[in-house]
This record gives sequence, structure tokens and C-alpha cells, in this order.
Amino acid sequence: MQSNLARMFAVGDASTYPGKVALMATGFGEAATAVNHAAVLVDPELSLLPGHSTDDDVAPPTATSSARPDR
Repeated sequence: MQSNLARMFAVGDASTYPGKVALMATGFGEAATAVNHAAVLVDPELSLLPGHSTDDDVAPPTATSSARPDR
């Protein structure tokens, strides 16, 4: 998502690339990716791949099911 300008990123309708799917959800994902890349430019000590909450050694407790017992 980096543009032809240094330290400038484009997302959503402002960006095009091979295989891009023109959906709002794609734009949301591109925004998160662009912000992550920009953050690393501002602070090189940050991780480019921040990971997911499920990557932690101890996963958070799961929510109890609200499903009806008769189903």
C-alpha cells in the first residue's frame, strides 16, 4: 500500500493492485496494514507483524455458550 511517494500510503478506492477485490472490507484491512507499516517507519523498534491475541502463551477464557440446551 505504499505509494510512489516516500512514507505515503494509499488504501481503499485510492489504491489499485493486481488481484484487489473492490469491497469495503478490503479497504478496512488495507488501512490496518498501512497503519502498521507507517508505525514501523515512525518507530523502527516496533514489530511489522504485531501478531494476534491468539498467539499469546495463555489464551483468554472463552465466553460461555448461550445456546439453548434443547438444541
